[in-house]
Amino acid sequence: MKSPRRRAVAVVAAILLAALLAGLWRLGASRSKSAPVASYAATSPFVKQGKKPPARDFKRRSGYSITPRAEGEKPDAESPPHPLDAEIATRAARWKPWRTTVVDLNFGDIPLPDALADMEKRYGLKFLIAGGRDLSEKTITFRVMSLAADQAVDLIFKMADLKWTLAADGTLVILPVDGDGEAWGVKDSDELTLLEAMEQIRTQEKRAADHDNVDDSYWGSIKGRVVAAEVPEAELDDSFDLLHQSVQLNFVLSANARRANTENPIVPALAAGRPLAETLDAWCAATGFSWKVKNSLIYFGTEAEIAAEKDSDSRRRAERKAFASELAALLARKVRIGGDNLAIRQIAGMLGEALGVPVRLDPVTWHRAARITLEESERPAEDVVRIIQAAAPVVVSFRAGILWFLAPAPPPKNQ
Repeated sequence: MKSPRRRAVAVVAAILLAALLAGLWRLGASRSKSAPVASYAATSPFVKQGKKPPARDFKRRSGYSITPRAEGEKPDAESPPHPLDAEIATRAARWKPWRTTVVDLNFGDIPLPDALADMEKRYGLKFLIAGGRDLSEKTITFRVMSLAADQAVDLIFKMADLKWTLAADGTLVILPVDGDGEAWGVKDSDELTLLEAMEQIRTQEKRAADHDNVDDSYWGSIKGRVVAAEVPEAELDDSFDLLHQSVQLNFVLSANARRANTENPIVPALAAGRPLAETLDAWCAATGFSWKVKNSLIYFGTEAEIAAEKDSDSRRRAERKAFASELAALLARKVRIGGDNLAIRQIAGMLGEALGVPVRLDPVTWHRAARITLEESERPAEDVVRIIQAAAPVVVSFRAGILWFLAPAPPPKNQ
């Protein structure tokens, strides 16, 4: 089964993004209506009690000064707690035994309850079978070495087709058939759900934009090529290899296209001296396939498959452009704010108040050590954002009527 809410966030990117956007809008809209514009970014003790952080060394610039970026991106031990710090810490403590315990398991066709008893005895992990039902008919064969306990049990319960959740005391609860995890698990607050949805969207959009940029750059570097060699007439399977040899680029034929090639027809010869795109189009016209640039290679698939991917690409780019335009329009408005030795959380709160929109920060951005002294004058909000981003790495987004200040997306785990 899917683990609790935080682990369920990472699913198929395109489908989850749409679901998260819908949830983000509903949650954001409800919070925006119920909460005053002065959101939690502006309620730190430095603002509320008139305190100032310790004086720092600044390099004076035109109208503002900031701490050096190398200092500003570090955490500040003197910062007040983020509104979600306690909830996040409590959840981390609940998960700690499961994420820090490394297990070696060697189960050979044994009843599931026996496997759970073995893990309880050897590693001190706690299990509960909800409703006391008998799972002895469930047998598992599972061998693994040096794997985190949470990953191991997730695999085991997927094999056994069982749902599970983590209770408040850290006990792993195996749910009844069609059981509701909310009755046993711990429900995250709306604010934490909203933040993690936005963090997931940020990460997905960054990776999608990176892929698009790489593919655009790759196609820009090869689209002017002329295919010098002829592609001889041959059966489809051989013709694909001959096309690859003539073009001298990385090719992939999708599994759907391979399954569709049941008759392996003869593909006519393609003349030499044609532009790359024209050659690829001609080969696809003869085979009934289609092509696109994907992951820095030429990807061939069925016409329906490639059309669906191109449509998804276009919609994703259009959505990204629309959100960027909405943010640009908001930040084009002029604001008048200023102050001495302001933390990012403070200046973000001031900016939200001046623009009349709620503001949210993730804990990393909230706790940044960066300090900004800003001369009070009228300037576009975009200039204030640029000053913040000069002081520390911050991603700014506007979704569901909320202005977000987030840490940059982490790199993929395989990098």
